[in-house]
Amino acid sequence: MALFRNLRGAILPGPLIEIVSRGAGWIVSLGGGWRGMAVEERARATFLNLRYGWRARRIGRHVVVDHPARLEIGDGSSIRHGVVIAIGREGHCRIGRGCHISHNSVLAASGGIVIGDGCALSSGVVIYSITNGPTSDGQSPVGGAAIRAEVVLDRDIHVGMGVRILPGVQIGAAAVLGAGAVVTTNVEPGATMTGIPARPRGTSGD
Repeated sequence: MALFRNLRGAILPGPLIEIVSRGAGWIVSLGGGWRGMAVEERARATFLNLRYGWRARRIGRHVVVDHPARLEIGDGSSIRHGVVIAIGREGHCRIGRGCHISHNSVLAASGGIVIGDGCALSSGVVIYSITNGPTSDGQSPVGGAAIRAEVVLDRDIHVGMGVRILPGVQIGAAAVLGAGAVVTTNVEPGATMTGIPARPRGTSGD
């Protein structure tokens, strides 16, 4: 199996995937409209799926995955331009079926990130599963021991633009996280959370 993976990588090097994908999109774009970009993203997904065993529908430009073998992408999911998935040597990241990860989002998955089926992450979302603990003298956490805690999103969750989700948070099915929210605690299924720190909509910040 390892030999087969290595052969796939040799046959489908990254630069060649980019050239073919962008070329296909450019040819289609000559006819006008936005179909060229869709064709490019689908072509890129097809090649990367073959190379890494993913099952993505669309993958945009400038997507960065540091350890692609530790990433799972379910059927029909889309990863848009500029997404960064930093998994590290000890982490894992699983994206379910029919998910949409929008532009310039960051998944810091060294502590593990699991995203259930049908979830939608808007642009600029950041999910942290790793942070630094306090130093022994209680001062700045910079340089402290790394703390890893898996983040789990259940199914059908909508995450608004610019949301930050902190390590260890678990979010229940069909929850909605409003734009700009900073989620520091677990979220109940079906809840709508807004603010910094995020609270159920309609509750006081006091």
